[in-house]
Amino acid sequence: VIRDATRALDLLGSAQDSPPDGITDADEARSQLRLLRANALVEQRSYDQAHADLDIVMAEATSSDDRAAEGEARRLLGSLHHSEGRLDLARVELGQSVEILREVGRPELLARALRSRGFIELFGGSLVDAEWYFGEADAIFHELDDARGMAWIEQHRAWIGFMSGDFEEARERLLHSSQTLEELGDRNGVGWVLGLLAFVEFFLCHFDVAEELAIRVSAEAEERGDTWAAAMMQTLQANLRLWQGRLEDAASLAELARKRFRKIEDRYGISQAMAPLLRAQTALGRGPAAQRTEEELLALVDLAPVGPNPLMAVAGAAMHRGDGVNAAANATRAIAEMRGAGTETYEPLVLLAMALAQTGRLDESIVALESLPDPDWDHPFAHAVASIVRALERDPVHALEHADAVISDPATSSYLDQVMAQIGAAAAHSQLGRWETATTCAEAAVALATKVGDVIALALATRCAELVSGVRHPAADDRNQLGEGWQTVLDGMIDPISVPTP
Repeated sequence: VIRDATRALDLLGSAQDSPPDGITDADEARSQLRLLRANALVEQRSYDQAHADLDIVMAEATSSDDRAAEGEARRLLGSLHHSEGRLDLARVELGQSVEILREVGRPELLARALRSRGFIELFGGSLVDAEWYFGEADAIFHELDDARGMAWIEQHRAWIGFMSGDFEEARERLLHSSQTLEELGDRNGVGWVLGLLAFVEFFLCHFDVAEELAIRVSAEAEERGDTWAAAMMQTLQANLRLWQGRLEDAASLAELARKRFRKIEDRYGISQAMAPLLRAQTALGRGPAAQRTEEELLALVDLAPVGPNPLMAVAGAAMHRGDGVNAAANATRAIAEMRGAGTETYEPLVLLAMALAQTGRLDESIVALESLPDPDWDHPFAHAVASIVRALERDPVHALEHADAVISDPATSSYLDQVMAQIGAAAAHSQLGRWETATTCAEAAVALATKVGDVIALALATRCAELVSGVRHPAADDRNQLGEGWQTVLDGMIDPISVPTP
């Protein structure tokens, strides 16, 4: 698009070559070509060049009173500001675009402006507002019998389902949208749909499917020159490696994605890539590097509206290392932000429950867990945390029920879920006087932490093994200091005085 539009503009010559008697066909052609080129430049994150084209279109549209061109230029300016992380400016431009295009009676342009206006509400806005804009745009696309426009709306509505935690609905919408866009030959649209579907499959614990989609979308994105989409698939693969316990691979993929997002100056992408990077650095015991990543994530939260993901990443890393105070503070911030936007809050609620337990606030931890909607109890992370919280509550029966839900289904749980569940089970068995079984569970946690190379999980597992066996564990390493929060949890669950003499 950029190449052909540039060639066409060269052939048309400048506006000074046109006769001075109103808008000519050549003037209109130049305007449309610049709008096409600006749209492609925004897609490629070439913001300065896009600004240059849009500035010219705006100036010429204002001088010639070409309201339709102005409305379309403002739509693209809004999208550009959104890509740059400036949502306030994006809302202003898109709001004016919608207003102008209503006045001039251009429904096909108005529908696109409404779709763009709704899309920015998905990130740092309100899902209710997003649905309102999408609804009006969809109605116009139906009137125009615009199958492509309707398919894009369905993709955006899948985003709403995804962010609301309704992954099955999101999956159905995406499959239908991809079929339509495939039939229309919209490769870019199919890439966007399948990219989101890969994340949906990941959250549904369909890891093989998510991996296959990520590979496909990444390859096609590289072919199209879509750096953003390719980097986002690397981010997804980093999350998959983290889930699988392949920490070095997770860190490498996340770092590659972060570099690519930095090159195109995409703050949202940077924040997404740094989340698995921070968790991998934390697990590998790379404290200084993890601290720098955490500081950069928090700085991004203050600089631009990038959603709650950075806060959850910081909270998750703090919980992982046993810093309950930090974890609770950032999980609480994430919950407030997500509730304000109307998005799903299960993950930060589970993080908060674990963090509160690490700070000795057991009653509040139980309240946080009990506020989870029923479907979220099927998530392995929720069960793993619940196994520890119930053991702290001295309820070994329910602690074991939650632990078994994780341990019996390793295919859908992360390595850290498994380690935490084994720790909860070890504590529960110790409370029931089953010291040998407790030791077996603790040893399973040690073996898994050792295999993965998570130094914090290993410190937690070896300390648990020592408490239930009464002897120092050969895998214990004094260099791996156990966080205060985890020490509080272990001391609350296991009474070493009751351990029989070996």
